[in-house]
Amino acid sequence: MHRRPSLTQRDGLFRTTRFVLYGNRVRVIRVSPLVRDDQYIPLAAVDPDQRLTRRPNLRESLLAAALVIPGLLGALGWPSPLPLLARTASALLALAGAAVLVARGGPVRTYVEHGELQLLADVPDADAVRHFVERVVDASRQQPADEDQPAPLSVAAEIRRLHVHVEQGRLSRDGFARHKQRLLRNLRSQLP
Repeated sequence: MHRRPSLTQRDGLFRTTRFVLYGNRVRVIRVSPLVRDDQYIPLAAVDPDQRLTRRPNLRESLLAAALVIPGLLGALGWPSPLPLLARTASALLALAGAAVLVARGGPVRTYVEHGELQLLADVPDADAVRHFVERVVDASRQQPADEDQPAPLSVAAEIRRLHVHVEQGRLSRDGFARHKQRLLRNLRSQLP
């Protein structure tokens, strides 16, 4: 079975973004506990030249504030003096928060942008990101120069392909009817 090139990145504790390279587009699937968002980016919108950008990350800033500020305030004895063990624990909490900030490069995220395609660059699996970007850029370079004119496709061949999907159980009858009607509308719009 042939697998499509894909990349999954964690955007936070419960959010993931998955990029899947289809023939002439990249599917971007963003999943969080409450929302699933699908989006398609055409390969014509993918620029072969990359640009690195750094943007502030509110979640990282809030994490830093939640770890560092209470620890520092507790170590300084505010709002009331703490016993020695509690002050030491507060100071260690502040140091742990500072270490997290230093290890992550501060409350900012680094992105690699290729036109419309935007990927996180400061992730543990940077090799996977580079490999996926190479595949997408290669595919965008192989695209025909005139992307506005789709390659002529036989409507009958497309309907036959959809019919095979129905027979194999991958497409329902009403889905087949919808796709067939869409193909026929497109054919009518192309006729003079």
